Amino acid sequence: MKKRILTIVLFLSFLIVFNLNTIKLFAYEDSSNLSMNQVYLSNLSQSIKIYSQIILEFQVRTDFHNNKEYMIYNENYAGAYIDDTGMLNIAVVNNNNSVNYMSSDYSQVIYQEFTYSYNFLQKVLNSIEDIMLESSVYIVGIDDELNHVFVELNDETDVEVVIQHLQNEELYEPNALYFEVDSDGGLSETSNITYGGESIFHRYTTGIISRGTFAVNAVCKDTGRIGVLTNAHVAPYDMTMSYGGYWDESISSFTDEIFLGTASKSRQQNTIDAAFIPYADQSKWEITPYAKYNNIIYDDVWLGNDNQIIKGQPIMRIGQTTGVTSGKIRSTNTSAKINGKKLTNLFRFTNPPEKGDSGGPIYYTDGDKLYLIGLNFGVGNNIFNKHLGYACRISNVMSDLNVTPITNDSFNTTILEDGTIQLDGLNFDVSGEFVIPSSLKGKIVSKIGENAFSNNNGITQIIVPPTITSISDGAFKNCLNLKEIIIQKETDITNVGTDVFSGCSSLEKIVVPTSKIFRYKEDTNWSEYSNLIKYVESPSNYDFHCRTPRKELTFDISQGETILYMLNIECPIQYMIDVEASSKLIMNIYDENMDLIANGLTIESGGKHIVFSCPSLQIGKAYIEIYMENNLNFGDITIQMYPHTSTNNYIKTGNKVNVLTHLHENKNEFLITASAGDLLWLKVEGLVNNNLVNSQSSISIKDFNGNVIEKCSLSEYFHSAESVSDSNNIMFYASNNETYKIYLEVADLDYYELTLTVLQVTDFTCFNMNNEDRYFDEISMPLGDFAYVYNFERIGTYNIILEYLGNQTNDMLFVLFETNDSNEYTYKNSFAINSSSNFIDLTETLTSSKKILLCVFDSIGMGNLNISISKQIDSKKFTIYTDSSSVKEPIVMTQGFTQICYLGSDAPNTSSRYKYYNWYSVNTNVAIVSNYGTITAVDIGETTIQCVYKEDPSIIATLDIKVVEDTSTIKVRLKYGFDIREDGTISGTEVTSGLGNVIEVAQFPDVTIHKGYTRLICLGDDSPNSSIQAFTWTAYQEEGDNGMVTVSSFGTIQGTVSGWVTVKGVYKYNSNYEVYIRIYVE
Repeated sequence: MKKRILTIVLFLSFLIVFNLNTIKLFAYEDSSNLSMNQVYLSNLSQSIKIYSQIILEFQVRTDFHNNKEYMIYNENYAGAYIDDTGMLNIAVVNNNNSVNYMSSDYSQVIYQEFTYSYNFLQKVLNSIEDIMLESSVYIVGIDDELNHVFVELNDETDVEVVIQHLQNEELYEPNALYFEVDSDGGLSETSNITYGGESIFHRYTTGIISRGTFAVNAVCKDTGRIGVLTNAHVAPYDMTMSYGGYWDESISSFTDEIFLGTASKSRQQNTIDAAFIPYADQSKWEITPYAKYNNIIYDDVWLGNDNQIIKGQPIMRIGQTTGVTSGKIRSTNTSAKINGKKLTNLFRFTNPPEKGDSGGPIYYTDGDKLYLIGLNFGVGNNIFNKHLGYACRISNVMSDLNVTPITNDSFNTTILEDGTIQLDGLNFDVSGEFVIPSSLKGKIVSKIGENAFSNNNGITQIIVPPTITSISDGAFKNCLNLKEIIIQKETDITNVGTDVFSGCSSLEKIVVPTSKIFRYKEDTNWSEYSNLIKYVESPSNYDFHCRTPRKELTFDISQGETILYMLNIECPIQYMIDVEASSKLIMNIYDENMDLIANGLTIESGGKHIVFSCPSLQIGKAYIEIYMENNLNFGDITIQMYPHTSTNNYIKTGNKVNVLTHLHENKNEFLITASAGDLLWLKVEGLVNNNLVNSQSSISIKDFNGNVIEKCSLSEYFHSAESVSDSNNIMFYASNNETYKIYLEVADLDYYELTLTVLQVTDFTCFNMNNEDRYFDEISMPLGDFAYVYNFERIGTYNIILEYLGNQTNDMLFVLFETNDSNEYTYKNSFAINSSSNFIDLTETLTSSKKILLCVFDSIGMGNLNISISKQIDSKKFTIYTDSSSVKEPIVMTQGFTQICYLGSDAPNTSSRYKYYNWYSVNTNVAIVSNYGTITAVDIGETTIQCVYKEDPSIIATLDIKVVEDTSTIKVRLKYGFDIREDGTISGTEVTSGLGNVIEVAQFPDVTIHKGYTRLICLGDDSPNSSIQAFTWTAYQEEGDNGMVTVSSFGTIQGTVSGWVTVKGVYKYNSNYEVYIRIYVE
């Protein structure tokens, strides 16, 4: 007959309180309505006690079979079970000898006489286990009550295989075997999605979820790490697992998804299907010995043992699909084949699990306490066609995984007078973070006992729950690796013993509730540890600086509550802090080191209580602590905070200012006043990683009323004074004596230095025309605003062409200024330029030297600008010539010599070369020309001399000059004289005083001068240049000389020391020519 066998998933029951809040405790409830009357419970309790004693008299020794440890009994022992009345039944082979094994309380024991000893049945079981993997046998076990070995298998032909195998082993007894054949039968586990409550699960990348039930908290004895136990098939090795709360069908999702950790031990072999998942972060999980399902918490949980696993024994099972169910143990010594693996030393029970229950705890219960005896892992069928559950023993899980379950046995405690618990110590070793339980044995944990954790070198962090109000002497003494204590929430631990942290050499900080930090620091009980006390998390914080707008906060303050704010102070100034409430207040202000710097006084006014303070705060952090003076008071509080000191920064043109000072939220502001109407150009530059960068800045210019001004109010085109996006500059026209506000915002870079420079026109880059009075440049359009100055030294008519080549569609503003006779810039004209309107062509006739200023506003940095400037000289010419030629022709001059340039008869005015004409050389490195038209050949090369008519600069005469090298190497000493100018004027105090006479120009005339008097050198007609300044003059002593004079560049000599001295003049443009003068100073 084919039987339909159901399979289930076995899941873990969640036994921890994640949020660390105080849990509500419930007394034990038998939610399964199991009939457990007082008589039954009384019998059951006595039976378990007696069994623990009487079984010892039957036990002989342990033995092993294929890594399975089992017990060898006295040959007269045949088994044990609990009947429906709670009575213990002991089976023996020879009832005549039963009296030898009777307990003193023999009324609680019923002896039964069976055929086969337990040892024989164990041998049969072991033998059939040996062929399970090669046959269709999936279940084999001993039935203590029926005195046989039951065998469940899929293939009827394998019955003969089993029998033949036992016959070969000489173990075949037909009445000792019971076969159940079911082609669909078997034992299986699965991890598919199903209904449930609090769960452990893994979410695959495909979206499929595998989940189960927590069994119990546990500690790994190898590592000291805390975690949870479940089945190996729920949490395979190295699989990441999460806590899911419970499955909410309405949303098809878990109510929570919190990462637990990764399975570090997982074993589905020999005697267990179990896994240990250590918490990835132990500080987030409070361990608890309790069991929980939905809102029911079972707080009386203890560690069971193998003596409590007896056939007929009542059990309670928790699973997140089927909930809390009760049943009985059906078999205590069962082996099963599952997924091709053989598991032995199992027990099975009558309240079968379903999908979602895998890993859940199995308890023996006496109606009061719960004793953890196993982990549920599978479901199968039995000979009565009813499903049975299968579990591995907790004792085997403990030994195979080397873990210790956390139950009420795990803690040493004392019940205090107020009914709360004092934690005196742990019965297990733990490493890493440890959260002290807030509840044990159904009671609140309020105190940590003396030396409770002393000498525990595995713990690195202790989390103290909010239930703790007292810590006894030496509680954490000599915990060498303890680095951190965290006191949770609003706990006030008012009673602290001595030497609590003595010898904790690694302790770095004691973290307390944020709002209570100063209470703890100032409490005498904690004063010894004041320097270690830190807050749990940063309090509400606000940035404050010199331009922070007024902040107003209104909130309710609860009874006994403390409010703490942290201020990030960016400016070292005074700040006003006002607090107003309905009751008397306390306000304290602390600096970054948490030292008290100010405490405000309460003033009662109009039924309100006001506290104010105006402290000077330094850059860094500051703390404000506010609470009602009376802890029983509560109500509304209003706080106002604002800067009390203004830091408006006036800057001057031409100066660099530090932007980083008072730079807040990447913003700063300055004031500037223009002493005269002027163009001002502002540039922001920063230093990042020792590299000078143009900071991406936003700059705007406003008037004193805060309105954005125009960049150039003189222009007919409006452009607001706001910088182009991401540029670092702005230019604007400042009116005389007007004060402007500069608003600056810079990019968020790690500046080592950041400066704002204010440039005037005099600071702008200036370009000169070339030797031919031309200028050309092609510039890449800068981003933002820019300006260039062009210097026109020579008068004339100039053609100025500006051509923009780029794609900027929005208008740029081009503005031209020119200097007047006072060298002040005046507005000339302006143009709107873009990609389609891109050309400016101007003709300017200059009758005097001047500068033209080009200003460009609002460039987005796209394209190029071509600038072309040229003098017009092709029309209205006249003739000029030198004294060597009466007609215009190229003039060849020897380096260092001069020639006079004359006006031709066609000149517009021939009366004066100086008065009516400006004289220029297009290459002053080759030849220079004086205002009178005297040409001096300076160096080898070619140039052109221009003569421009002042009254009409478009009328120009030119003369080409070629300068050649003087091939002579002969030094020529020129004639000289003293004290008579070209116009006949007598000079020099030597002559005018009457001490000496004029010395006529001659070859080496005698020269005397009195000390303190002067003479003026004069040149003769043999000099290549009549200008004294064309020579370099020096005075020196020759051998035997002892006199000295001074000589100026204008040839003035003054006697200073009596005696002979030499004065020498070397012609600047041809060193072959020199003046050699010997002078005697009287």
